[in-house]
Amino acid sequence: MTIPIGILVVDGAGRIQITNQTRQDIWGGRAPTTEIDEHNGCDGWWPETGVPLRPEEWPVQRAIRNGEATVGLMVDIKKTDCTKAKVLITTVPVKSESGKVVGAVTTLQDYTEHLRMEREMLEEKERLELYLDVLSHDVNNLNLAIRGNLELFRARAGVGLQGGAYLDNAERMLNEVGDLVENINKLQMLGKGKAVHHPMPLSQVLEETVISRQRTPGRKVVIDTDIKDGLVVEANELLRDVFSNLIHNAIKYTPDPVQLTVTAERTLFNGRDTCRVVVEDNGCGIPDDFKIRIFNRFERGSPNTTGRGLGLYLVKNIIEGFGGSVWVEDRVAGERNYGARFVLNLPCVR
Repeated sequence: MTIPIGILVVDGAGRIQITNQTRQDIWGGRAPTTEIDEHNGCDGWWPETGVPLRPEEWPVQRAIRNGEATVGLMVDIKKTDCTKAKVLITTVPVKSESGKVVGAVTTLQDYTEHLRMEREMLEEKERLELYLDVLSHDVNNLNLAIRGNLELFRARAGVGLQGGAYLDNAERMLNEVGDLVENINKLQMLGKGKAVHHPMPLSQVLEETVISRQRTPGRKVVIDTDIKDGLVVEANELLRDVFSNLIHNAIKYTPDPVQLTVTAERTLFNGRDTCRVVVEDNGCGIPDDFKIRIFNRFERGSPNTTGRGLGLYLVKNIIEGFGGSVWVEDRVAGERNYGARFVLNLPCVR
């Protein structure tokens, strides 16, 4: 089996001692000699500038002449068949016990195809991001137009009880489409690394989120809290989405009357100062085999619920981006049917 790396071993005079077929293939079938001062016959350029390499700049000569090691040097070369390639070269000198350079070992890798594929993937990624931006913009505009027409129809058509229920369902589905677009945009932002972190008042953000989520139309929701003052973490506005998502899910999957407990405190976790947030519900709980999978993309809390399964996947990605962790366990240890307990840890700033 031929290894996909060219190998060259020379002695202190630059004479070839060991080489392989891959090195020959990288150079187009006939590799240049490596006698000292004979790299004049090799055509190579610095990729960044296009300036030709001088004979003494080739890694094997730098190793023999100066005892210099070269690691991961990218060079553009013209092969003996006149085609061009991008080659990654690593060379180390071989020294005797007295420190004298007695040879050098070089490896070569043809990176031409790798870089071409990398460039194509980057171009495809940019195209997909453009399509996503256009799609998000157009879907949001369509949502606004449809929502406006539904409101006009509700106001002017005098729909009955059944008609009103149909309109409610239509508006709910529009909300889900809007949430889906928003979640995809947030995932895109996370993937681009655009979310800048800064000190965030965790206590205040959590309290505001609890207040907003207590007002859930058509549901009987009670949220007890024990949120310690002055908790600060390194995060951004996506932290609000994390808390909102956890509380929303707890309400969504718990039958009335909903009884939640939300706590936040400072603790020591894995040897570091940590802000811990816990959201407990009195729902039907989460099976053990689902407790890890629930944070996977497109996993939903129940097959009987709507949604796209991006919520908890987003939560996990955001929290890990803040340097934290999140998991779910039984509210009462070993008793799944007594509800779920989501635990979120973030490094404290102060």
